[in-house]
Amino acid sequence: MGKGKSPTSEELEFIYRLFTEIAGDSDVVRKYDELEQHGKLGYLPFRHDIRFIRQRRREFEAARRVLEEDFRRRADPVLAERRKEHWDRLAQKIQSLWDALRLPNFANIISNSYRRIDGVDESLEGHGWILEHTSEPDQPIIRLRIEEFEPLLFNGAISHLQAEFPEFNKLLSIWKRKAGILINRYLSLVDEIGKRAEEQTHIPIIDGYDKRGLRSALAFQVFYWVLTNFRRKGHYMTYEAREFTGGEGVLSSLIEAEEYGYYQKVLASGSAEEIARCEDALRGLVDYYIEDERVGEIKIDNIREVHEALNSLTSIFSLVTHRKTFVGTCPICADW
Repeated sequence: MGKGKSPTSEELEFIYRLFTEIAGDSDVVRKYDELEQHGKLGYLPFRHDIRFIRQRRREFEAARRVLEEDFRRRADPVLAERRKEHWDRLAQKIQSLWDALRLPNFANIISNSYRRIDGVDESLEGHGWILEHTSEPDQPIIRLRIEEFEPLLFNGAISHLQAEFPEFNKLLSIWKRKAGILINRYLSLVDEIGKRAEEQTHIPIIDGYDKRGLRSALAFQVFYWVLTNFRRKGHYMTYEAREFTGGEGVLSSLIEAEEYGYYQKVLASGSAEEIARCEDALRGLVDYYIEDERVGEIKIDNIREVHEALNSLTSIFSLVTHRKTFVGTCPICADW
């Protein structure tokens, strides 16, 4: 009776306790007989096959040797201190990873160059994101700069997370894909806005601070305003057109950056007539794009999907960064 059925965890605990009290496998079988005769097995199946008992004994002895070695290592004060230091560093690295996955404030990545260099948009590097194109043109991914610093420790953290949460790598890959699609759509729209600004003003977007012309910041600023005010009438824009002595002028916006507070961001510089054209283009582009369905898709769909992908990882990050203990091993601690 019961022959061939896999033991449950409760039954294994029962059998392993018998092994700690009874030396011989035949004696364990007799103990089963005794308990069965007195009706004390309860919900546990009656095991009388000596081969079943011997198999469980081999498993028990193997597990005991592993656990004894683990207990010995844990009791070693030097190893315990090394393990604590290692776990603290892992927790810090995972906290940094968690921070890196949060969406940037789009107002803080208004760049001085909207053009891409080798497929990487430099406006995101300050936030630690690198847009990496794949064989699928519309399916880029985000590569995190944090992965490039201390790769041994970073990969060690991933190894520990994967050991405890087998779904971790898949969830992280989903986030990278969703974030890549979001940023790709964002940059594509900024590129389009920048080209429209050049066409409407007949002024090229320039790189550098000491030249006259449009700045790519104008395109980023238009996108930020229409994203935060999508389909709102009477949208709020904080910008200023100033004319200096000699007929020169500058168009700037008021930006709030987390690390700097409020500051003026130059959107264009040139003659008074050129600044007037840039100001007209700025207002016209905002009016045009504030009704653009693509902006709504980015705001409602793409940003939501990135938040959802991060939320699926948040419980894991929160648990391990507060607990500061880890399951499994990595290349750093494999021999401890």
